[in-house]
Amino acid sequence: MNLHPDTESTSPPTFEKQKPSYWRRLGGGSLGISLGIHAVLLAAGVYFVVQVIPKEEKQPDPMAPHTGSPGKPQTSVKPQTSTPPSDLPRIANKGRGEITLPEQSPSEAMPTLNPISNGSMETNKGTGGLIPGAYGPESLAISGPETGKSPFGIPDAKADGITGVFYDLKQTKNGKPTGLNDAQVQEVIREFVTKGWKDHTFADFYQAPERLKQTRIFIPMMNAAKAPEAFHCEKEVQPQKWVVVYRGNVVAPKNGKFRFVGGGDDVLAVRFNGQPVFDYGYTLAYLGLSIQNARALAEKDFAKEARKSHFPMSYPLQVRNYPNIGHFSRAAELAGIASGPEFQVEANVTYPIEILISEIPGGYFSSLLFIEESGAASSTSGDTSLLPLFRMSTDLPADSKELPPYEKNSPVWQSRPDAGTIE
Repeated sequence: MNLHPDTESTSPPTFEKQKPSYWRRLGGGSLGISLGIHAVLLAAGVYFVVQVIPKEEKQPDPMAPHTGSPGKPQTSVKPQTSTPPSDLPRIANKGRGEITLPEQSPSEAMPTLNPISNGSMETNKGTGGLIPGAYGPESLAISGPETGKSPFGIPDAKADGITGVFYDLKQTKNGKPTGLNDAQVQEVIREFVTKGWKDHTFADFYQAPERLKQTRIFIPMMNAAKAPEAFHCEKEVQPQKWVVVYRGNVVAPKNGKFRFVGGGDDVLAVRFNGQPVFDYGYTLAYLGLSIQNARALAEKDFAKEARKSHFPMSYPLQVRNYPNIGHFSRAAELAGIASGPEFQVEANVTYPIEILISEIPGGYFSSLLFIEESGAASSTSGDTSLLPLFRMSTDLPADSKELPPYEKNSPVWQSRPDAGTIE
């Protein structure tokens, strides 16, 4: 039965099969498609190379001499980091042996020092240090306490002198990066000296296994890498953000009032008989400030900070700009070497002494420490008064153009063999 009377039953239509063209019989369709696809891919590749991949920038030649403004002399300046911005993590001392370090961000990983040129005196922007090419290779050589030995000390536990311990603030005792920037390193050093020079402040940082005996602090300007080399840890430590603490006991050569004179690049601080007696350099240890930032303080603000941190130096700072005193006289920030406060000693009495030296941004390092007796006549060389070395042996430093003239017959402060108590 037809349920749809309106619908007619029809046969399906038939189509005549057309004969393929000669081009199609040769496979032209597939070839055209293939050529089209390759053309699109080639165009995309050309666009990626030209537009997306940046052109290689021409790198400056690290050995090329630095050029300044015509007619203006280059100033020997060691730039320092100012106080940390508010968003930087603080370093918290939670008690004995517990220092909270900030987590390292990828941008604060340990940098590699740039190559150093041998040109004239200039600022090395890569390391923040000074380049003493104009003063000859002796500025970089290891010299003194005796010729051929490191000025940072000798690895002889039975030798005279005070005992030096090397710390690297860039890495933990387990060798992991701390991520500390320059200002935070200044804060760690301030924490150490203002809280009693306790070694547990550095307990979480890398410590070199080698200890050195030191008989004086009289180090010409040299590559900061000489310090880790002297302590035989140059493979583990980059030459920046390091600290050396020397401890010991010395016997006064005579009764009298004395004071230390000198300067550090970057840090030189001294505690004598448990009291702070010296602190002068690019960074002032007790204030945790660069010398520029400290000088920028108003007198009342400086006095407030000095009282709070037991900063030993007077304000304004008593600075002497001797001729021929190396870059301490050339650097505008330091303007010479400084004098500390007087302290009283008695002959043949043993006194504990602690000395901290440090290099923060890297590049080059130097440290000079003299001691003068109040009221004593000074020897002279021409128009220059000669300062006595603070020394614990009779040997003299090797000659260097970066070391100033000094009194070679200065009294010897004897060291005691039980020196170097570590707390």
